[in-house]
Amino acid sequence: MKEYFYLIGAFVISLNCAFAQKLPTGAYHANRERQYDILHYKAELAFDFEQRIVFGKATIRLAPLRQLERFALDAVKLNVKSVTQAEANTSLAFRSAGDSLIIILPQI
Repeated sequence: MKEYFYLIGAFVISLNCAFAQKLPTGAYHANRERQYDILHYKAELAFDFEQRIVFGKATIRLAPLRQLERFALDAVKLNVKSVTQAEANTSLAFRSAGDSLIIILPQI
């Protein structure tokens, strides 16, 4: 009887190994070095369902962790029209680079 128990146990273990979960495959994406802490997000969105378009305004409040000349935000498939520093109500230079939006900060 013990032999059957061991045989069944070995069979169950082999099934678990055969159908074990695997990590997804694809390109490796390293984490970015943390340059800032996000304190608050605000999104004001409008939708055009017929054109399948989302448009609006995003406000992001952040605290830099060190002196920055520029920083990047994820912006996959976004068409950014302008970037403004709210406190000074001034436009900031920016550029799109792949799936990121790079915002250039004014130097004091």
